[in-house]
Amino acid sequence: MERNRTRFSTPLIVLAIPPISGHNRRILNGIAQFSTEHARWSFRFSPWAHYADPPDLSQAHGVIALVAVERVARAIAKSGLPVVNVGASEIEGLALPTIQCDHVAVGRMAAHEYVQRGFEYLGCVGESQREFVKPRLRGFNEYAEAHRRQVFRFDLPEEDLTSDTIQELGQWLRELPKPIGVFVQNDLKAQGVLDACRQFRVRVPEDVAVIGVDDDEVLCGLTAPPLSSIELDSELMGYESARLLHQMMSGDTNLGTRRMVPPVRVVTRHSSDVFAIDNKHVVDALQFIRDHADEGIDIRDVLDAVPVSRRWLEIQFTRLLGRTPAEELRRVRIDRAKLLLRNSSMSILDVSIRSGFTSQSTFAVSFKREVGCSPSTYRSDVHRKVT
Repeated sequence: MERNRTRFSTPLIVLAIPPISGHNRRILNGIAQFSTEHARWSFRFSPWAHYADPPDLSQAHGVIALVAVERVARAIAKSGLPVVNVGASEIEGLALPTIQCDHVAVGRMAAHEYVQRGFEYLGCVGESQREFVKPRLRGFNEYAEAHRRQVFRFDLPEEDLTSDTIQELGQWLRELPKPIGVFVQNDLKAQGVLDACRQFRVRVPEDVAVIGVDDDEVLCGLTAPPLSSIELDSELMGYESARLLHQMMSGDTNLGTRRMVPPVRVVTRHSSDVFAIDNKHVVDALQFIRDHADEGIDIRDVLDAVPVSRRWLEIQFTRLLGRTPAEELRRVRIDRAKLLLRNSSMSILDVSIRSGFTSQSTFAVSFKREVGCSPSTYRSDVHRKVT
């Protein structure tokens, strides 16, 4: 009877993932999507098991867990069931197959955003001893240093933000050179940074711009001002963790131990929606390009909106940003095209139109020159891309 249950019954998967953030809930959505498309699993939900006692694994066929506590992780691994970790932590000496976001790329993305906006001073805030925070801060610092930006760092204690920590953070923020772009390890801690700015009357984003991580829409919308955040490809992490578990349950053992999922984009809200450039005409031109790039504008339209000569604007863009207005317009359009290619099923023609290109052929040439591959190749590579 046990053999028949294993062979013919719907596989039971235990999910030890707390639904306490938008990121985690999107992971669960990805798992559910894979199950619907390929596996037809049933689930036992143990959302708090990773913090307390191990989950009930009776009659289970596999486990997807957010590993956080060593005792719980070792108990799950000892069960002998196929297990996939979707947590940011890894337990020393315990080689669980793991799906993670690319934390180094998260930090680089934040630094890149600030460099593109003209910030000379950058700051980072995080619990520097946490395993998932270390590579985020490292990626941020490496990118900043490569672009000759000065970085200021505030190490948070590994605990909830207390009033004393908020006071120390506010004093640090007040004394920083301005304007400065600050990267925070996640949205929850970024909310504390915004609170410190409020208490110490530091203007956001004019003096201090703030970017978090996770793009928790509820949390980002509750902050004042609304918080910019890096969107992780959480559903893909869930989908790939389910795919990996499915392969393990099918007997595939040549799977490796860790796969990395790159972040998607910076979702800009008010907390970082500013250009750190002391030149009103350049800022106005940048804002016009970002607001209207997908409308088929050209540089003549930019010059109609900003009352300066083309040559003057090109000189100032090159001096302040290292690129011309035409290069900035193309960069913004390519970024929008990449987002559409990743997150929609639009045809290549429709993507080119929605991104502001005048023709599909112009789009294809520009995209390959900037990205290094064709739009269709990029789409196929990023869909379910895990390294």
